[in-house]
Amino acid sequence: PFIIYSSNVFAILGLRALYFLLAALLPYFRYLSTGLSVVLMFIGVKMLAEKWVHISTLLSLGIVGMVLTVAVVASLAATHAEKRALQKAKATEDRPTEG
Repeated sequence: PFIIYSSNVFAILGLRALYFLLAALLPYFRYLSTGLSVVLMFIGVKMLAEKWVHISTLLSLGIVGMVLTVAVVASLAATHAEKRALQKAKATEDRPTEG
């Protein structure tokens, strides 16, 4: 019993630390919540349609991985474009005006 309880306690502590890490990173990945929503919808539709359509586990894993990858890459690209626009605006402000 001690091993079972202690392993559960350490698992909960690890998940808690992971939650705070993800909570801190969420502003950097603005499309991650949208990607997770799409993943949850896909899994729900897959579960509902299992009676009529069989989707392999490997294909499901690929779709989930692709959706999360697209969400992260889109978030990083948007953040990079936003930083570039701010630098460009700052450079335009710093330039002396003629006249």
